[in-house]
Amino acid sequence: MDPAPANGQVLDAGDDTVHVEQAAKALDVSRRTVERMIERGELERDTRHDNAAAVTKRSLVAALQERRGATRRRVAPSHELAGLLASLERLTDTLADERRQLVAASEDRRRAERDREEARIEVAQLEAARQVAADRLTAEQQARAQSEVARQAATERLGQLASAGWRKRRRILHELRRQAI
Repeated sequence: MDPAPANGQVLDAGDDTVHVEQAAKALDVSRRTVERMIERGELERDTRHDNAAAVTKRSLVAALQERRGATRRRVAPSHELAGLLASLERLTDTLADERRQLVAASEDRRRAERDREEARIEVAQLEAARQVAADRLTAEQQARAQSEVARQAATERLGQLASAGWRKRRRILHELRRQAI
């Protein structure tokens, strides 16, 4: 049984080739579309004769059957459409849930980054405060060392004053007054 082309013409069963124009009418497409179908391998060009503008009847019948099957497959029953709609709604809900999770994770990452930055600032401030305290301690230790040197010098002079005669005491006191000025 030969399938009928879309325009109602019946293909002759004994004819092995069909002209490209007839194939275009049977498929209800343009001649250029038939040429593209040949290029894609959907139709076979007749290579037995010198007629380059012909396709094999077998490939045309297969293309017509494929088109009819595709048309039948496109029409889905309403229960299938309802199932597809339910699947689509579930998919939409799942995508919305995943989006919410991604947004929450992104917020958590931003919050953690802010916390890390604040911690870095705090560490820098603490390091600066530690450095200031260390500088003060060093300055205080130097001042104490200078005081100790001065105390030792004063103790030594007091010892010299106690053991010296009146002329030497007078000269030491005169030096002390000059250093104080």
